[in-house]
Parts: sequence; structure tokens; C-alpha cells
Amino acid sequence: MNNAEQLSLIEGLVKIIRPVTADEVSFKDGLDTNLNETGLDSLDMIMMSVYLSELYGVPEEIAKTMSGDTTRTVRDMINFMEMHHTQELPATAAECLEQIK
Repeated sequence: MNNAEQLSLIEGLVKIIRPVTADEVSFKDGLDTNLNETGLDSLDMIMMSVYLSELYGVPEEIAKTMSGDTTRTVRDMINFMEMHHTQELPATAAECLEQIK
């Protein structure tokens, strides 16, 4: 998946996690947006981690080790998932989001 598809996936997950207030979440620097600057709170970040873990097949024990120290940006979060994945993602963000629903 290229950068645009990855960002589209993250934006799609935000719409699932925060359907009413998704428009308040900003990724002004794309994948390099600092997670603290997105407008997502800690519960939102946990849900994002859960969905990404499911998509990437990252075991729960490993997913729990992801922290603010190791994942400061959206790209860091995706890199963490890619580093620990056990399954391949579908080719597009739309296919990933369909898999979640």
C-alpha cells in the first residue's frame, strides 16, 4: 500500500472510531502528522491500534507494546504494524475498511 492509501486507511478508521466528530481530526502533515496533534484522544488511539492490529495480524501482546515513545507519528504507527505483521493487507484502503465492517 502506498502512502496515499495508508493515509486513506487511517482517515477511514477515524470515521469508524469517531463517526460524529471525524471532521475534527486533522492529518495536516499526512503520515508525518504527530499523533498528539491529530485531535484523537487516548481511547481513539486504542481503537485505532485494535483495528490496525486486526488488519495486520499483529498479536495483542505485541500491539500492547506500542507506546507514545515508539510511535510519535502516523507513519511510526504504520511502521510498527508493518514490522510485526503476520498477514498481508488488502491492496487498497477501501478493501481494508470493508474487511473491518
